Amino acid sequence: MRGTTTPIKFLRQGPLEGHEQGWKDVVRVQGVELATVAGQFDRIGRYVYHCHILEHEMHMMRPFVVMPPEVLKLHPPGGHGGH
Repeated sequence: MRGTTTPIKFLRQGPLEGHEQGWKDVVRVQGVELATVAGQFDRIGRYVYHCHILEHEMHMMRPFVVMPPEVLKLHPPGGHGGH
């Protein structure tokens, strides 16, 4: 639904305006922009983020897990960690 099957192509890095710099809890991305998000966590555990991308409208809370590096090695990207 309004998604794409064409790979996204990176064109250029744009400058950040003053109000876009620093730690944020909300990031606005225009339709033709990509954003890289870095987070800092003081605890291992399960977290969620809230997303308003139309393709996610039925499931706006998106999950992710913060785990120690030793455990992360057992869970390769796209893999099942040997399970």
